Amino acid sequence: MYRQNFKTEELKADLEHALDFGLLSLERVGGGGSINFKAVRKSDGEAFMVKCYPPARRLACEQLSVTLRLMEGVKAPIRLFANTCPKEFAGHSLLCLAWQSGEPVDPDRLTDEQWRAFLDDYRRFSERMRAVVTKDEVVPIGNLWRSARAACRGLAARILSPGLDVMREDELDFKKELTQTVHGDFHQGNLLFCDGGLRCFMDLESFRKGYPAEDICGLLMIASSRLGISDWNRRERLLSLFGQAVRQLPYSPQEWRTAINALSVKRLHRKTDGFVRMGMIVALDMASWMRLGDLFRRRVDAEEKVN
Repeated sequence: MYRQNFKTEELKADLEHALDFGLLSLERVGGGGSINFKAVRKSDGEAFMVKCYPPARRLACEQLSVTLRLMEGVKAPIRLFANTCPKEFAGHSLLCLAWQSGEPVDPDRLTDEQWRAFLDDYRRFSERMRAVVTKDEVVPIGNLWRSARAACRGLAARILSPGLDVMREDELDFKKELTQTVHGDFHQGNLLFCDGGLRCFMDLESFRKGYPAEDICGLLMIASSRLGISDWNRRERLLSLFGQAVRQLPYSPQEWRTAINALSVKRLHRKTDGFVRMGMIVALDMASWMRLGDLFRRRVDAEEKVN
């Protein structure tokens, strides 16, 4: 409902009824699994975000409401705007969050000082995340890697196999004693900055088990993958920031390399619908991503030798 050509006035009236207070304005923002709106309350002009989760994502809504309460006290958290939420709205679960001003920033646009401050913020955030996910479940990366190798055939195999072969088997599974909680959807669109500093972490409903190093690797690898062929300086800057992260954050070289391998294998699994379709376009795209992963692994190796 309201996914396509919704009528703003009708939607506003429905939301006002569900929330039990008047709205001054309403606009669609963002995307993803929920339907997001920025709204302004009539009584005091306070802005907030309304997140509407379809029935299939009810658990994500419940998880987020619990997470927000556990995250209270972390620097710049998103907070619940109305304690009476979640509510029901047209079959959807409804959450109201305090509006956070700021803008996404490409990681390589941050200064070294800003990046170090960001890594400190992430470390505190990561420590608090440990209380959020209690199920002891992780994706079996080694099994996915072996399935990918078995599924490779013909020309696709020639393209993908080199990227899979460089991954060491002892760095393809998370060690139980090191496994913690990761954000799970860590990219620049889920980080808001204001005046050069981190304002808040967003989209907190995707937490899962893994190595926290996955978040930082994912942030920098995704940023690097979006650069053009001529953007060598920016790519080198991202690798430099990654090197700083390897030195500053308390994760072992094995954790960093396992995180990179996990990002590559899980991405391949998604791109090929569980290794069912190994098309040439997917193979070429994934080969590029795996080469990028190899650059990051080499940076870990270089930092390990220096230390």
